[in-house]
Amino acid sequence: MTSPEKRFGDIVAKRRSALGLNRKQVQQNGGPSDTKLAAIESGDSDARMHSSTLEKLDTALQWVPGSASRALSGGEPTPLSPQGEALRFGPNEVAVPIVDLTSLIRATDTLNMALLDLDAPSDDVKSSFAELSAVVSRLTLIKVIDLFERNAGPDHPPPPNLDLIFGTHLNQPAERQGADPTDLEDRLYLRWLAHRRVNIDAATEHRFRQRWFDHQPLQPSNISQPFTSESGGE
Repeated sequence: MTSPEKRFGDIVAKRRSALGLNRKQVQQNGGPSDTKLAAIESGDSDARMHSSTLEKLDTALQWVPGSASRALSGGEPTPLSPQGEALRFGPNEVAVPIVDLTSLIRATDTLNMALLDLDAPSDDVKSSFAELSAVVSRLTLIKVIDLFERNAGPDHPPPPNLDLIFGTHLNQPAERQGADPTDLEDRLYLRWLAHRRVNIDAATEHRFRQRWFDHQPLQPSNISQPFTSESGGE
């Protein structure tokens, strides 16, 4: 007969695999240490399951709060995804941990400084760096939007420190000549999340509210119905 610890370890390992995460990435996403996670997944009966550890598992494995505790007691965890499915990445998508993104930004800044020291960098070098900078900027924007969606909303502004840290992104004009339409939409959405002054029509306002709602963790109060103008307090 499978022990409760072994069953729980199998559930955790299966969820981690479904999310495409290694143990270090689970830790980076707010979970327990990689050594602690290894003990849990192996079904080690000596791995003490404190409430804080279970809460960390809920966070990192994208489960509804209380799921890890329920699974340890013989129940089943509930994913945050509205469809009840584990987050899966298609062939054209990949998760970028914040630590890797930070390293990429730092490397790009270093490369930029090196290029400034060159007397006459070739057009190919300048073009390649421009493409790299655009990709890094896009990845950073996506991550910043995620942070603001988690910590702000249409009816509550972001914490002052968040606004201060990412002021560079917020101060960039959303309407840039030749900007990609998706990039323009996202920058406008970010400024709206940050409660910056934006000139948008009612349809865009509703679209932004729906987008924000769709990215919120499932709660009993919003599982059954999406955002509507009546439920949004407008």
